[in-house]
Amino acid sequence: MTTDYKGQGKLVGPIEVGELKIVSLDVGADMDPTATIASMVMTCKVVEGVDANPLNVLVGSPSFVGTVVYQRVQPGVVGTIYKIRVLVTDSLGLKHGAKCFLGVTKD
Repeated sequence: MTTDYKGQGKLVGPIEVGELKIVSLDVGADMDPTATIASMVMTCKVVEGVDANPLNVLVGSPSFVGTVVYQRVQPGVVGTIYKIRVLVTDSLGLKHGAKCFLGVTKD
């Protein structure tokens, strides 16, 4: 399910305890059509709720196909909403970001 999180971006999920999912973030809207992804950095922060270790939501390294970045995620703390963001450096040296929000439910 995808919806909007308070007008700030797409809300994916919710993800339930025990699940493992993949989120996709497209950075292509602002990229030059001749550019490719050279590197990327993923971050995860709490926007609602409490979690001392929000980076634990991210599982493994991100991958990409074209301009879409894929990241495996697992649930963090029930009732928490996380902002997952990717910052990409393209082959021209320009930086592009994309984000989504992930909610965690009990069942």
